[in-house]
Amino acid sequence: MLTPVTFIAPLTTIRRTRLLAIPGEVTVRKGQAVRPTEVVATAHSAPRHYMLNVARGLGITEEQTEQYIERFLGNEIHEGDIIASRGKIGKRIVRAPVDGTIVFVAGGQVLIRLTTEPTELKAGYPGTVAELIHERGVIISATGALIQGLWGNGKINAGPLSVLATTPTHELTPGELNESLKGAVIMAGHCKQANVLKAANETRLRGLILASLAPELIPLATAAPFPILVTEGFGALPYNAVTFKLLSSNQKRNVTINAEAFDRLKDTRPEIFIAVEAASLSDSDMPPEAALLAPEQRVRMTRAPYQGQIGRLKALLPGLTIFPNGLRAPAARVQFDQENSAQGSEAVVPLANLEILF
Repeated sequence: MLTPVTFIAPLTTIRRTRLLAIPGEVTVRKGQAVRPTEVVATAHSAPRHYMLNVARGLGITEEQTEQYIERFLGNEIHEGDIIASRGKIGKRIVRAPVDGTIVFVAGGQVLIRLTTEPTELKAGYPGTVAELIHERGVIISATGALIQGLWGNGKINAGPLSVLATTPTHELTPGELNESLKGAVIMAGHCKQANVLKAANETRLRGLILASLAPELIPLATAAPFPILVTEGFGALPYNAVTFKLLSSNQKRNVTINAEAFDRLKDTRPEIFIAVEAASLSDSDMPPEAALLAPEQRVRMTRAPYQGQIGRLKALLPGLTIFPNGLRAPAARVQFDQENSAQGSEAVVPLANLEILF
């Protein structure tokens, strides 16, 4: 059976598509090297308008309005600017409620086209523009370390990695967050306190990598203005040994944290990318998104009681295996890595509870 593949790889080549939500203009060329913060495409959303009833604001008829209007067709205005006024004692004033440009004046009303900033699409990853997508975006190719996670809050950013987790079972506390971490991507362990996420917001982090997150904090994490990525799951779970070693050995390296939603149908999942200076791998060297299970593959357990543990698949068992809960399912015998062997060196695990590691 085809089994999902998770990348926890010190060196691989990735290709990531970056798209505008609406058609726009691509601002880079094919083959151009880009930084994560570099704008690769821009778009202008459909103009929005505001109709201002000047006659009602001045307390006069539509026919009387024209003589009191002080700003005219084509004028750029800012919020608070006087559009029209009447009288000296008890003067009545109509001010602009928004920034924009006057595009229509008639019938006692002024139509304002709102000033809107263009939407900018950033590269997100350090790499090379491999392909241009007409009016929509680019495909970025990059080589480096890749760690895929299980949950993200939908944001993306990049910055230097600061490692706070000294052990896989580390628990993040508010006292560990201070001004020295401003602009950094933090690697921490478990988070179970709401005031930790509030402190992280005040510290103005560029990203937060967690082994696990208390499920009741999901709404607060989703609303955070910076990306939050969870590698192992919800509850009090430690880092798996491979992820912990790879992240903790890259202190102060620039990392991209893309906390997009995990969606197998769209082939998206949250991930951490650390660029390295190396020749790009060929497409044939890149591991697939799914593969057939086979003996001696590295695998990770995705559900209790062995969730997050890593081992090597020793054998695919014939037929269906009956488990203690009465479930009959295809299964495999897995030998855990030495550092993950607290629950025994081997276990029989349903194939549905396994994912392949590259």
